[in-house]
Amino acid sequence: MKENANSFGRTYVKQIREDCGNMQQAAFAQKLGISLSYLQNFEDDKKGISSEAMIKIFIKMSELSNISVYDLTLLETKYQLMKIEIAKAKGV
Repeated sequence: MKENANSFGRTYVKQIREDCGNMQQAAFAQKLGISLSYLQNFEDDKKGISSEAMIKIFIKMSELSNISVYDLTLLETKYQLMKIEIAKAKGV
């Protein structure tokens, strides 16, 4: 997967969908209020997502998974710190 600002969101979206009983993409897209093709392109790293859309998705994911937006933010922070530590270890 190429690295970009949407990598963390892509990871969380896939994980939450799997955690929701491995929900099919079509059903998940409907619950998020986005089109199936938008979700597919996002999950397949073919399309980025706007910050506004990501915030809406995070709020909906929070509702679906019973994880607070605050906790999702903490997970994102930990993920980014882990990436920095890995890059440091590799000498990047």
